[in-house]
Amino acid sequence: MKREVEKTKRALSSQHEVSIEIEDLVEGVNLDETLTRAKFEELNNDLFKKSLGPVQDALEQSELKKQEIDEIVLVGGSTRIPKIR
Repeated sequence: MKREVEKTKRALSSQHEVSIEIEDLVEGVNLDETLTRAKFEELNNDLFKKSLGPVQDALEQSELKKQEIDEIVLVGGSTRIPKIR
């Protein structure tokens, strides 16, 4: 399941809709669903908001204003998510 979720997350970085298929998810029950990027963002909105805290802390510690920053370098797998960018 984790492998399928990671694959779906990566696919939604470049596609607006992804089909999720997991055979025998629970006691012979198969999962066959379509997930849109909008629904993915809705489901993860709380996590996205939490990521803003460290960014705000870094801005305050650097004593820079948003308009003084020309470029931001994102690192890690989740940085491909359009909402994070």
